[in-house]
Amino acid sequence: GVGLFFYGVAEPIWHYVDVNRYGHQWNGTERLPDNERAQAAMNLTWFHWGLHGWVVYAVVGVLLAFLHFRKGLPMTIKTCFYPLIGERIYGFWGDFVDSVSIVATTMGVCTSLGLGVFQINAGIRKLTGYPNWIKLSYYNAENFGEWSDRVDSLRDYYLDYPVDSAFRKAHNFTDENGDLIIGTASRIASFVDTNDEQILIIWLITLVATLSVASGLQVGIQSLSMICLYLGMFLMMVILLMDDTWYIMNLYTQSLGYYLWDFLRISFYSAAFAQSDHGAREGEASWYMSGWTIFYWGWWIAFAPFVGIFFARISKGRTIRQFLNGTMTLPIAYNFAWMTIFGGAGLKMEMAADKFGVTCDTPRTRANICRVVERMRPSGYGGNPEVYCSTITKLSCRGTTDMVFDVLSQYADIGGLLAVVCLISLILYFITSSDSGSLVDDIVSANGIEEPPVVQRVYWAFTEGAAATALLYQGRLNYDAPDAGLRALQSASICVGLPYTFLICFMCVSLWRALQYERGELKWGESQFKHSILDVGVTAYG
Repeated sequence: GVGLFFYGVAEPIWHYVDVNRYGHQWNGTERLPDNERAQAAMNLTWFHWGLHGWVVYAVVGVLLAFLHFRKGLPMTIKTCFYPLIGERIYGFWGDFVDSVSIVATTMGVCTSLGLGVFQINAGIRKLTGYPNWIKLSYYNAENFGEWSDRVDSLRDYYLDYPVDSAFRKAHNFTDENGDLIIGTASRIASFVDTNDEQILIIWLITLVATLSVASGLQVGIQSLSMICLYLGMFLMMVILLMDDTWYIMNLYTQSLGYYLWDFLRISFYSAAFAQSDHGAREGEASWYMSGWTIFYWGWWIAFAPFVGIFFARISKGRTIRQFLNGTMTLPIAYNFAWMTIFGGAGLKMEMAADKFGVTCDTPRTRANICRVVERMRPSGYGGNPEVYCSTITKLSCRGTTDMVFDVLSQYADIGGLLAVVCLISLILYFITSSDSGSLVDDIVSANGIEEPPVVQRVYWAFTEGAAATALLYQGRLNYDAPDAGLRALQSASICVGLPYTFLICFMCVSLWRALQYERGELKWGESQFKHSILDVGVTAYG
C-alpha cells in the first residue's frame, strides 16, 4: 500500500521523462512521440506491479497453505522444503531458511517504512506550508537568533561531508573573514531537521504498530487493513470521477492490451546492450535496469515470506485453483487500476504542462490555466465549448514524494480534503506494514506458532523501527543525495532478495513434488533430494 502511494504518480512520470528502454531517439534528434512515450511509461509501470511480483507470493502462499492445513506442518517458511528434504527441515537447514526469511521480511518492511516516511513527511509539509514542522519552520537570517546555538553542530555536519562533494564545492561555511555564511548553515539545519522528522515519524508509527500487533491479527491488524482498503478505494473513485473518466477508462483498456501484447518480450528483457561499453549514446541509460526493475525484483522477493504467510493463513478451506485465482487476479487488477488512475492523471498533467508552457522555471513549477476541453464527442451542452480551469504542475520538476499531492491539489474544491485523506491512508498503511511484518517475524521465529508471545511481538516491531532508522540516518550524512537513505533501503532489499531467489526456485520444485505425492504418483519420502537433483533425471547417488 505504501508503495502504491509513493510510486502511483511518480513512476509513470519518471518513465515518461527519463531515457528508459523505450526512450531511444530517432536520427539523434527526436524522441518517440509523446503519446507513445506515455503509453510506454504505463506499460513499464504495469510490468513492475503485475504478474511478475505477485507470482512469488502465490508460490510461497499456496505451498505453505497446502503443507500446513493438509499435512499439519508448522506455519513457517522451512515447511515449504519438507517435500525436498523431509524431516531435515527441523535441523540446521530449516533454521537457516527461517533466518533468511526473517531478514528478508525485515528488510522488505524497512523499505516500505522508508518510502512511507518520505511520503508522510511530504504530506505534512504540504498541509502546513512550511519546509519543516519540528523545531523551527524555516531557517534564515531573520530568525538567526533562534537557532544560533546550533552553529557548532551544523559546522560538524558540514565538515563531515566529503571535501569533493558538490555541496562543499558550491557552499563555504564561512567567508574569507571567517564569518558564518548563514545561507549555508540554514540549508544544513533544514536538511538535518528533515531527517529528524523522518526518524520521529518512524518511531511514532512504530509505537502504534506495536500496540496493533500486540492486539493480534483479528483485532488490530484486520481492522486497520480494512480501513486502509476503504480509504484507498475512496481516493481512487474520487479521482476517477473528478478527472477525465473517459480518458482513464480508455487508458486502462489500452494499457491492458499493451501489457498482454508485450508481456513475453519485456519479461526477458535484460538491458544487454545498455550495460555494455559500446551501448548507443541515444539508448537506454545504463542505470535504468538496476534502479527500477532489479530494485522491484529484490523488493518483491524480500516480501515473499511476509505476504506468502499471510496468504496461507487466510486460505483454509480453499482449493489450489481458488487460491491462485484469488492471489493472481484481484490484487493485480487493483494495482493496475491504482496505477492507471493515479499515473494516468499524473501523465495528463505532465503533458498539459508541456502543451501550455509550464516549466521548471515557472514560479513553483505550476500555473492555473483555463482551456477548452477537446473531446471525441459534441462539446458541452447546447453546442457550447467546455472550459476547464485547474492548477497544472510540471510534475517532473517536483520531488517524487510531492507528486501525488500535486495531482490531488488540482481538484480545487476538495483538494485539501483529499490531501488529508491521502495522509491518513499513508499513516495507516505504514502502521499495517509494520505490524504485519512484525507478526510474520514473530510467527517464523516462534517455529510457526500463530499467536506468539506479546513480548516477542514487541521485540520485532522495535527491531524493524530500529533498522529503518539506522538506514535513514545515513541520508543525514550526504547532502548531495538527500535520498541516500532510500538508496540504502533499496540496496538492502536487493541484497536480501538475491539469496532468496534461489530459495523460491526450490519452492517451485517443492510444490511440484508435494502435488505428485498428493496425487499418488510418488510416496512421501521416496523422491527427495537425497535421491535426485531437481527431478530432471540426473541421479546424484542411491
